[in-house]
Amino acid sequence: PLFWEGSMRLGSTAEWLTPEFFQAVSGCGCSHLEIETYTFDVLPDDVWKGSLVDCLVREFEWALARLLP
Repeated sequence: PLFWEGSMRLGSTAEWLTPEFFQAVSGCGCSHLEIETYTFDVLPDDVWKGSLVDCLVREFEWALARLLP
């Protein structure tokens, strides 16, 4: 998940998504982005709070905060 910074055993690719990446996405006419959920069920208990929908909301909010600063 992008909203999670990772831990010693599991990581996130969020750091690879730079401001330049989001600027390029915003300016290219892309009509949608996908949120992948296949990793959510392996999250540690302290990260997996609520339901899958709650995790999707957190992921969406993370991306929107970078797309619409």
